[in-house]
Amino acid sequence: MLVSSLLLGQPHNYREALLHNAPTPQPAYITRAQDYIAEHCGQPITINDIAAHAAISVRSLHADFQHYHGTTPMAYLKLVRLQRVREELLRARASNTQTSVTQVALDWGFSHFGHFSNAYRRQFNELPSQTLRG
Repeated sequence: MLVSSLLLGQPHNYREALLHNAPTPQPAYITRAQDYIAEHCGQPITINDIAAHAAISVRSLHADFQHYHGTTPMAYLKLVRLQRVREELLRARASNTQTSVTQVALDWGFSHFGHFSNAYRRQFNELPSQTLRG
């Protein structure tokens, strides 16, 4: 306490750095949750599945995910799925493969196409059909 008071009480080049808390690295269970989401995002998974794999309670997972990523685990899952859809649409366009947006969306767990299309547009500033067509 005395050292802190001395360091913060005197003007010097590092005063501002000492006043701000350094960001803490995310806990291992958050990394496990992210890895689980990345590996299983094409499957119907729940928050309970993610929490069980990460070995943490649903409540703690939700709170800590919010703290470290500014979003919920399920919103993160949705973002990962949207990114996978985009990657697949871009691959199909590049290789001139016949596919449909509907089929790709279904493959990645989206069943309500209106919600999917709106979320995709918000995330990537274009419709999924525009991504596919180029």
